[in-house]
Amino acid sequence: MPSQRPAAEAGITIEPNPSRVVVRVDGVVVADSTRALVMRAPGSPDTLYIPREDADMARLVRTAHATHCPYKGAAAYYSIRTDGRVVDNAVWTYESPYPDVAPIAGHLAFYPERVDAIEERPAGPAAGSPCVFCAMAAGTSPAARVAESGSTLTAMALHPFRPGHLLVIPRPHAASLWALDATVYDEAMREARRAAAALQAAYAPPKVGLMVSGFEVEHAHVHVVPLYERHDLTSKRALDRLVARAEPEALAVEAARIRAALAPVATSSR
Repeated sequence: MPSQRPAAEAGITIEPNPSRVVVRVDGVVVADSTRALVMRAPGSPDTLYIPREDADMARLVRTAHATHCPYKGAAAYYSIRTDGRVVDNAVWTYESPYPDVAPIAGHLAFYPERVDAIEERPAGPAAGSPCVFCAMAAGTSPAARVAESGSTLTAMALHPFRPGHLLVIPRPHAASLWALDATVYDEAMREARRAAAALQAAYAPPKVGLMVSGFEVEHAHVHVVPLYERHDLTSKRALDRLVARAEPEALAVEAARIRAALAPVATSSR
């Protein structure tokens, strides 16, 4: 039986990573997490461990390859399958790590040289800070609510690009739309379609656009916006603080207008 050695002997430490970690292969996001752990050991590069729930497991293929570390235990491996190729044994995981490194159980680590990029980005609010969209979805923060489904809230944007600008917000917290459970993702897109039909009926704009960006708030959401000019659907104006915050009374009026238009399309647009 392989010998086990204490992690402290190698100076191994494990801490939460405050950044958002995004892993890409061939332009495809295979992991996107704000819950990664960083393992450090003197003389070795830092290693990021990402929860499986934040990875696209449909693109990972378990292999027969296995290794053993005296400090961490038995490692299993996955290859990454993209649309064009398979990247062999690019991911490792400790499913039953030794007790000294127990926090990495159920996490995945990626070989930097076998993926296109492992990006670390600012994760928005500091750890422990409330997520404004989580609070809105839970009803603990004010929102001009337009519609609700089992897994989503549709509400007026606080900084609207145009009157009628809606946000479809999934209730489960995820750093990006692509990190959502598939069922929640499908429901969010159905509600976005439903919201778009209501905006078309209420405002009769030339177009209604959808946008997913995620730079403003690190909680997955879909913008649904009446479009009158080709540059209406851009987050640059909001990020540059060129879009004023709407008054609550004005948002309430717009929400009522959209709700009135929403009812006739609630069934036909599903």
